[in-house]
Amino acid sequence: MSQNINRCEAISLAGVAALRLAAPDGASAIIVPALGGMVHQVSLPAPDGRLHRLLRTAESGQLPANPAYAGAFMLPFAGRVRGGRYPWSGRQHQLPVDGTGNALHGCLAGQPLAELGRELAADQASLSLGWQLEPDRLPGYPFSLGWQADYRLDRQGFSITLTVTNRGPKAAPISCGWHPYFRLDEPLDSWRLHYPASHYIPIAPDFFPSAGPTPVNGSGWDFRAAPTLGGRQLDGPLCAVDGQPVRLSAPAAGYAIELRADRLFGFIQLYTPPLRDAIAIEPVSAPSGAFNGEAPGLITLAPGESRGGGISLRLSSA
Repeated sequence: MSQNINRCEAISLAGVAALRLAAPDGASAIIVPALGGMVHQVSLPAPDGRLHRLLRTAESGQLPANPAYAGAFMLPFAGRVRGGRYPWSGRQHQLPVDGTGNALHGCLAGQPLAELGRELAADQASLSLGWQLEPDRLPGYPFSLGWQADYRLDRQGFSITLTVTNRGPKAAPISCGWHPYFRLDEPLDSWRLHYPASHYIPIAPDFFPSAGPTPVNGSGWDFRAAPTLGGRQLDGPLCAVDGQPVRLSAPAAGYAIELRADRLFGFIQLYTPPLRDAIAIEPVSAPSGAFNGEAPGLITLAPGESRGGGISLRLSSA
C-alpha cells in the first residue's frame, strides 16, 4: 500500500492481535479489537514536528488481563457499584465483584469487538468496531446493548466517537467512559494540569462519593490556574465544563496534551497511580456510585434509544 496515504495495519502485541492506524508523518494509534477495542497507544507530532507517545500502556506481559484498565473502555458502567448491588424497576440486581467487594468498570474491557468498516484516504484513516451485550452476559445486568467505537486519525489528531444503543424491550441504566493514562518525559510532580472546572465530587476512602458537587475553591482539585501536580494523590471526578479541554503539560516538554470530550461525558475522572509515572484522565458519563444514586450522571436509555459522544486528543505548544 502506498506510503502517501494513511494506513490500517495488522500487528501483534506479544501474541495479541491489534490494528495500527498510521499516517505518513509518523502519527499512529494502536487499537486492540479483542480487548474491548482498547486504545493501546497514540503517537502524535507536536507543533515542532517531533513525535511523542502519549499513553502509558499495559506491559506486554499484562495483556490480555490489563489489570490497570490502561486505554480500556467502560460499559455498562464506569467506576464502581457499591457491593455490586443496584436497584432497578423495583428489583435488586447483583453484579460480580472484585477484591474490594465492589463491581468495577463493567465488562466491555475483555470482550472481542467485530470490525464494522475502515476508511483510508490521503487525509485520514478511520476504523469502526462493534459489540453486542446480550442479557445477563454480565450477571446481574439483564439488558441488551449495542456498542460502536469509531476511531479516526487525521491532521487534527486522534479522535473516538462512542455510541451505545438499547436493543432490548425495557429501559436500561448505563454509564460509560474511557480509561487512558497519559505520560510526559518528566517527573509527574512537575506536570501542570489546566481545566476550568468549578466543582468536583469528593470521594471517601471507600472510593465512593462523600458529598455532591462541591466548589473546588481551597481544595486540591482547583486546576483553573494550571498548577503543578506536586504531590497530589488524585482519585476522583471533576464536573466537566462543556467544550473545554483538559490540558497537560510540563515546563521542559515543549508541548501539551489536550483532551476534549463532549457533553455525554459529564465528569473527568483523575487518578494518579502508585508508581506516579502517569495520570489517568478519564472522560466518564457518571462517576462511581451513580447506579445507586450516590452520584449524578446515571443515564436511563429507553428501548431503541442511542446516546453518543466524542473524545479527541491533540498536541499543542506548551
